[in-house]
Amino acid sequence: ALTANPPGPLKRIKFLNPTIGFGYGGKGGSNSTLIKTTDGGSTWKVLDTGVQHRITDVVAPIPGNAQILFAMTKWYAGGNNNNYAVILRSTNGGDSWTTIGRPSQVFLGGEAIHVQSNLDTLFVAGGNILYRSTNGGSSWTQVLKFSGSKLINDIEFLDDNHGWLVGENGLF
Repeated sequence: ALTANPPGPLKRIKFLNPTIGFGYGGKGGSNSTLIKTTDGGSTWKVLDTGVQHRITDVVAPIPGNAQILFAMTKWYAGGNNNNYAVILRSTNGGDSWTTIGRPSQVFLGGEAIHVQSNLDTLFVAGGNILYRSTNGGSSWTQVLKFSGSKLINDIEFLDDNHGWLVGENGLF
């Protein structure tokens, strides 16, 4: 049961451990949706990210620490430069969020973010491009770009040196 109605549709659900989980999604421009449970899904509360963008991924980069979180959003049509995707960080379990740097002013965002446990190395997928930051999001480097419009859908790392991408081109 929800303790409050979510402000928009949910697209994904992710549990960090048996008790703490997140549901997220939205419709874009005005319906960012992020909910959290701390009791294994019995109750949920709506979190305010401070942005209107649709949440596409939430990660906790330090195993066992659900206080430090990162979230990725997607762009939405209309508006001004504020409609491009943003990357968010929380140091209090999602109660408040700050925006960190993005790969470019016109970054459209994507479906996935990966943050290594040092909190400085981040990977984000934006359409068919994978970006990396080694300074917590202050600056970004393009790591690879697929030809055409084949999108990257997810990023998963086994450890800091071994990772995979999945998308319309398969598994990489």
